[in-house]
Amino acid sequence: MAFVYNSQLLCSAFQPCLDLSGRMKQWARQPSLSAPFLVCQASSAKEHRAANGCSVSCNIAYRLGWRIVNACVGIIFILRLVIFSLLLLIPFLRVGYAYFSDRRVRRNIRCGPHMRSFVDIYCPAEALATTQGVQAKVPVVVAIMGGAWVINHRAWNAQLGQRLMDAGIMMVAVDYRSYPFAGVPEMVDDLSTGLAWVFENIGEYGGDAGNIMVTGQSAGAHLSALLLLQQSLSEAQAADAPANIQAQAAEALENAEEGCMK
Repeated sequence: MAFVYNSQLLCSAFQPCLDLSGRMKQWARQPSLSAPFLVCQASSAKEHRAANGCSVSCNIAYRLGWRIVNACVGIIFILRLVIFSLLLLIPFLRVGYAYFSDRRVRRNIRCGPHMRSFVDIYCPAEALATTQGVQAKVPVVVAIMGGAWVINHRAWNAQLGQRLMDAGIMMVAVDYRSYPFAGVPEMVDDLSTGLAWVFENIGEYGGDAGNIMVTGQSAGAHLSALLLLQQSLSEAQAADAPANIQAQAAEALENAEEGCMK
């Protein structure tokens, strides 16, 4: 009895090897298969369905898990943005309140014909004393704020203007039209008009027209560079104009003399 039991145990242990040998014989009868590869086929349709069901379940679980991870990351970023905005809200409210309540800020002064042709002048106490003839005029900073050429506004310079006023420096925030109401050439023209107004009128507010610096941020820096380049080209052309006129007059004179000789 023990011999029979051991024989059955031995057969059950070698049964996988026998199955593998039978499958290798089937593979050998199929000439279309190459030798280095072994084809493993499911023994029944039930195994196929189980394998397909497992793969589908894994795929669904993977996609669901990935979407949950993305949703969690999005929620975290939104919360970070909200917290960051709340932290900045108090300083922004303080700056905005000072912009509308500080009497040293001269707001909405027109400097041109267009709808955005305005400047804000931040006059320090030293400039007020200058208008009374107590001391010399103060230096001036012309600030041109950016905003992707779309959301620009002169009020974005409020914090810079308040800091400069505390340092005894006058600041002029120049506004300009934005897209889609104007293109870059029109924006540069607005800034040119505003800057010309500053040079002509800033002395009335205690600013020194001979000590002016222009600063720009983002799109404002781009437009400021274009404005300075345009002004430089205009001055260069104006300087070359007399020489060109003299050259044209000399050429006309030579042509006239040649005509007389003929």
